[in-house]
Amino acid sequence: MIKPTYQIEAQGVDLTKHIADALIELRLEDRAGYESDALEIEVADNQDWTWPREGALLRLRALGYDGETLVEPASSSRFAIDQIEHAGPPARLHFSATSADFTSQMREGRDRSHPNMTLGELIERLAAEHGYDFGIYPADLGETHLGFVDQSGQSDLALAHQVAAEYGTLFKVIDGKWVVISYDATEGPDGEPIPVTELTPADVSTWRAHFMTKKKVGSVVATYQDYDLARRIPVTVGEGEPVRTLSRVFLDEATAQANARSTLHRAWRESRRLTINLPGNPSLASRQRLRLSGFRDGVNGDWLITQVSHVVNKRGYRCRVEAEGLGYADR
Repeated sequence: MIKPTYQIEAQGVDLTKHIADALIELRLEDRAGYESDALEIEVADNQDWTWPREGALLRLRALGYDGETLVEPASSSRFAIDQIEHAGPPARLHFSATSADFTSQMREGRDRSHPNMTLGELIERLAAEHGYDFGIYPADLGETHLGFVDQSGQSDLALAHQVAAEYGTLFKVIDGKWVVISYDATEGPDGEPIPVTELTPADVSTWRAHFMTKKKVGSVVATYQDYDLARRIPVTVGEGEPVRTLSRVFLDEATAQANARSTLHRAWRESRRLTINLPGNPSLASRQRLRLSGFRDGVNGDWLITQVSHVVNKRGYRCRVEAEGLGYADR
């Protein structure tokens, strides 16, 4: 078995040599959406080093295998320790850390309104209030007019996620930047093409694909208020049964259409789920694509990665990848 290796820093100090022989398990959880990425490290406590304290910043600088060029994981790599556990026997330490890009202020509920804004203006405002930059990909998504946005008890993170989802996009805080990206975007925030990892059955340990009829939707009906005609007008996206009707009444036709379309596409993505276990690959990250071949019809094709678990322990380095279908076009 090829030996996995890694490099970990705490507050800028390299800890790798202190934990290399004592490591029980290292787990990096990379999640799409506004859920925080997480890093967990469990080590045997030999008591010959001073462990980092709560709030300390951890950085997973590199991950890979002995004899190969180490790379920094494609997922978030800065984490703040929020819990430490010491247990035994035998004595061991467990560090739990979440992405340093998520602050408590971002998670606080707020009551306010955001009138007459575009998607780009709203994300820029929310990001700037927390000292972050922002990005919309592709850029023309930022021109989407939102009308009146009511923030009632929601955190800024939750609001950004909700609004992005309503318009069929994905929101995530990535390395100090609030990012909204289309599910069918071909370039990432760095301007580089979104990576596509090609896999065949020979490349994986196990796989499991789910096809859920009950989640499928043929068409979605949304209603908007026409103030000139003084009545509510329905719009339909998609065709056929089953029909899903949105309860919310939207301000205009464009907003109703956008919400109906994103609901339809989300339903089709969620109707196909995939889980793959395979040898460790540090370049795998959420928001990337998998391209499967050699499995069977329905499983072959492109999938969107929603979560990657990187795990290093005595059994080696493994990845567990969760993915979903890429939407209505896959129908």
